[in-house]
Amino acid sequence: MSQTAPGRVGTSTVGRGVLPGFRLTLGFTLFYFGLIVLIPLAALVLKGTAMTGEQFWRAVSDARALASYRLTFGAALAAAGINAISEQSSPGCWCATTSR
Repeated sequence: MSQTAPGRVGTSTVGRGVLPGFRLTLGFTLFYFGLIVLIPLAALVLKGTAMTGEQFWRAVSDARALASYRLTFGAALAAAGINAISEQSSPGCWCATTSR
């Protein structure tokens, strides 16, 4: 005998999850995570292990690499600063944090 929800005739609740399509969505998410994040990281590690210590240090301390580090961390610092300022001045944020 199949289980049915109380008050509903003929609708089975066996095998139904709370989030319909969760497995499909999780599959797409993990596929694209692997494609965009894990494969490039694995290539980076493989390329780094193929180098000697001196070659690796020369590559990471190159003038172009140092400029890219400055740009990346500088932009991240600026974005964090803007985010901190905009979060404190936003009335919606203030209302959401003080209403608890």
